[in-house]
Amino acid sequence: MKLTNFYKYKLILNSSKVIEQKEPGENTGFKFNSSNPDFYKVKYFQLIPLEGEKLSSLLIEIPPKARLIWFTRTIVHQGLAAFKLHVYMIGWQTTVKRLGQRDVNIKHILYFYPDGTIENSSGEPTLLNLKIEAIEEKILNKT
Repeated sequence: MKLTNFYKYKLILNSSKVIEQKEPGENTGFKFNSSNPDFYKVKYFQLIPLEGEKLSSLLIEIPPKARLIWFTRTIVHQGLAAFKLHVYMIGWQTTVKRLGQRDVNIKHILYFYPDGTIENSSGEPTLLNLKIEAIEEKILNKT
């Protein structure tokens, strides 16, 4: 599952400027990294299901002083059945300064799995190992 097969995205910046994909996979020119000064100005990130998809729209509000997280983790499984698993991660992170103590990095992430499951987590995903086991079992049962 590629997220762009089912969704397009829309960004709303603090200035109310809107950056929206017209077509899935379209390059809007928005760079999702620190080289883009607008990267730290994202107020809302929205995933909009493509026409005909029976999926919900998803809106993530990025808190003040937080930054958007959007990346893919590719897990290469080398067990009894070798395969790759792509997990998309969307959310935000911020650093909180605490008086007289070390700074704390806070993350809030949604994990999108290939079967359409979405996991909400502020730490490591709990479903990941279950998904890997289920895929491995499915592959092994086909042979």
